[in-house]
Amino acid sequence: TEKEAITGRNEIRDIIDIYYLSKKVLCLSKFLNICSPLVQRGMTNFYKTYSRMDFILGFLDFELYDKKLDSKQVINHLDEEIKKFVSNLL
Repeated sequence: TEKEAITGRNEIRDIIDIYYLSKKVLCLSKFLNICSPLVQRGMTNFYKTYSRMDFILGFLDFELYDKKLDSKQVINHLDEEIKKFVSNLL
């Protein structure tokens, strides 16, 4: 639908995908450094506005192949990466 095209296919899945890409391919803070300012603003705005509580609750219902991963790991890692990115801008 049109709303899915704007907001993404599934916020929980998107956050988990970003986490795994950041851990296994390229740290989110480094990736953002090579992105356009529009993407940088979008990601930092998303970081400031997404509901951690909704993520935690949605994570509980999410079928994930990595049973050891928990929502706190994901949130903490993304928090650290966004903070690194922002601190490099200052």
